[in-house]
Amino acid sequence: MDWSTAALLLLALVLANLPFLSERILFVRPAPASGKAGGWRVLELMLLYCIAGIAAWFEQRARVVALEPEGAPTLFRAREAGHPVDVAVGGIAA
Repeated sequence: MDWSTAALLLLALVLANLPFLSERILFVRPAPASGKAGGWRVLELMLLYCIAGIAAWFEQRARVVALEPEGAPTLFRAREAGHPVDVAVGGIAA
């Protein structure tokens, strides 16, 4: 499991419990003196699950791209060789 999957699972766990930890309606308006009704908690739970679902969708579509200066192609050469390598560097990196 990579870090993004673990972060997504942690986000889902937190979002699943927020409606039961907060006494504010939709996290904005204070609840009446009698307390927050169960219907509000279910609505908040559904909204937060939609947010987690959108985050999961974006997580699957996201791509991490590494950038490095032209004068120091260390990552490119290491990935090309399949192991860490020493390379000659130029420019400011020299």
